[in-house]
Amino acid sequence: IVGIEKIGDRHFYVINFKPETKARPNGDVEDVIVRSEGEIYVDIEKFYIKKLSARLTRNYERAWGLFNLERANIEMELDEFEGIVVIKSIVIVDKYWAIFRGSTFEKQTFTYTGYQKKI
Repeated sequence: IVGIEKIGDRHFYVINFKPETKARPNGDVEDVIVRSEGEIYVDIEKFYIKKLSARLTRNYERAWGLFNLERANIEMELDEFEGIVVIKSIVIVDKYWAIFRGSTFEKQTFTYTGYQKKI
């Protein structure tokens, strides 16, 4: 825990995480996760994750360099709605190079609002 921040009328623990250099990942997703650093904001009273920011700290290569992930950032924000925690938004930014495709830069934004509708 590196600090406490106030967002709106609530207080959150701010937790930093760094890459795990000694981890033995089991698959591509874990291999990317252990190469990431970022911050997590956790609600002090209700202990839910409010937001998470993560970014790749070193390239991820597969197939002898035929695929090279240079950038992978994720920003996720959650919200409390009628007593449950729901995803509010996710932003994923990545940059990679792949044989037969070349260099690709993508930004994907997902926002969720359907939970706000009364049934």
